Amino acid sequence: MDSIDMIFDMLLEPGQYDSLKISKYRFKDYVLSICGNTVREQDIDILLKTNSFVKDRDYIELSAFRSMFEVPVAEAR
Repeated sequence: MDSIDMIFDMLLEPGQYDSLKISKYRFKDYVLSICGNTVREQDIDILLKTNSFVKDRDYIELSAFRSMFEVPVAEAR
């Protein structure tokens, strides 16, 4: 859980540390920068448009971010 919070904190917009929301654009940019050619922009767009925790929103809230990744990260460990 700490690693998920740490990644989320890195994605917060400068000066927005109290809002606990990150923009979908910033999330997509981050994933593309760390994954190189292994993830396509289309794939991220599909995730953001279809994931029940974040679809129809401009921002990803901390609770939604945790819900999206908490179980997969725990299973990967």
